[in-house]
Amino acid sequence: MHAARVDARVDARGLAAAVTTALTWGLVGTMVRLLPALTPIEVVAGRLAFALAAAVPALAVPHARAQVRDAARRGPAWALAALMGGYYLLAVIAFRLAPVADVALLLATAPLCALGLRRLGGAAVTAAERDGALLALAGVALTLVPSLQTALAGAGDAARLRLLGDALALAAATASAAYAMRFRAAQAARTAPTPLGVALLTFALGTAALAARALVAGAPLVPVSRLDVRALGVLAALGVVSTLVPTLAFATAARRLPPVLTSATQLLVPVVSALAAAATLGERPSAWLLPGGALVAIGLLRLVRGTR
Repeated sequence: MHAARVDARVDARGLAAAVTTALTWGLVGTMVRLLPALTPIEVVAGRLAFALAAAVPALAVPHARAQVRDAARRGPAWALAALMGGYYLLAVIAFRLAPVADVALLLATAPLCALGLRRLGGAAVTAAERDGALLALAGVALTLVPSLQTALAGAGDAARLRLLGDALALAAATASAAYAMRFRAAQAARTAPTPLGVALLTFALGTAALAARALVAGAPLVPVSRLDVRALGVLAALGVVSTLVPTLAFATAARRLPPVLTSATQLLVPVVSALAAAATLGERPSAWLLPGGALVAIGLLRLVRGTR
């Protein structure tokens, strides 16, 4: 009886962490669009800097400090940090160029991208994975219909930029998939750092690299003078609420929940993104997003359940 109560409590905490991840990640696109005064690189710089600043107090805890030191000593952690940083940059640019709801849905196709990377590596694919991939690809195709229609109608630069945003969203999803695969491979080889260690290493390395770039260019890391109080608050929220919090929450969910349930809850991200963009930006999702999103969700769930 006591064991059953413990399992239920653990599942509840894991589910709460997964839902928190979806809710906070789902706000990223809207926050990025609320910062038009900054370039995508400046948005990423501010995002990582605020996340790092909020995480620094955790280094007062010996266990957290040890995780960061351990990550810095492990080769895979540097590759993982590079992939995570690349994901942040690609996603921010994509949100600037294409509708928020479309980009969020395409970012959610990371499991589909992982299957493609595995197949390129020569791995076998199960029937369930194949069927799920076909459904998800059909959903992606439906989601891209408005972008293709706009491009074929000869709408000029706006159409090309929207298609570029869609492509960058898929590239970000591929970076996310490569991150997950690299992490699992490191775990199998017993060389994996902790998720917290990788996150803090990413925040530190990304902030340092972008600070060096700003120094060479003779510009500030984040041009605060171009931001009013509201915009500065949005940037801080992007770094803390929608970067640091979901990073830690997702690590908790992944440890406590089955992979299928974790993946299922993350399909809430496009829903939250669409609602936030509609309420804040007045951005209405296309008529193709609902059927496309449904096919993507069904396909990804079948794919994940069929993964060996």
